[in-house]
Amino acid sequence: MRTFFNPNIYIMKQMLSIFVFIVFALFISADLSAQYKFFTGGTVGFGSTGNSESDFKSSNYTLLPYIGYSASDNLILGLAAGISGDRDGDDDNYNRGSSLTIQPFLRYREAANEATGIYGEVGVALDLGTQKTFVGGDEAGKSNTTGVQIYLGPGIDYAFADRWVINALWGALSYQTLKVKDVDGSTNQFGLNL
Repeated sequence: MRTFFNPNIYIMKQMLSIFVFIVFALFISADLSAQYKFFTGGTVGFGSTGNSESDFKSSNYTLLPYIGYSASDNLILGLAAGISGDRDGDDDNYNRGSSLTIQPFLRYREAANEATGIYGEVGVALDLGTQKTFVGGDEAGKSNTTGVQIYLGPGIDYAFADRWVINALWGALSYQTLKVKDVDGSTNQFGLNL
């Protein structure tokens, strides 16, 4: 029997809607003439992989908006909240996952010139998710997951127009752990990406 209503995904979508509303309300109500204390941004990503010799497909998506506050000339506080998901397998047998991410971060920024700045960012990401296994198109198993990531990395930003800035985090020194509910042990990952 297939279920078309997933309460976890419904809750995640509701929380994301509330977060987007808060970001929009803060953006509208912020005094933009006061050196642009509040700012918004985000990450959008998607990917798909397939093989011409088999029915195996893999896809994923991420939607992670954030809001930031310039506490001083050099210190920026921020909060990101969003959703992500993945699916891999063929049409009948596949795994599907979804998660809600909450990620506070802190940046220390130094201006290189009027348009460019470099910064260091430290953050903690909490992922609350669900993984489902489908066999023959029917749900065969479900598990809840909890993931925590701590990262530290350098970044750069460039103001290419008034009120428009593009930034990039170059990579990070990170530690991540993933725990599946009711399963002993956890998956741990340590890495340095530049």
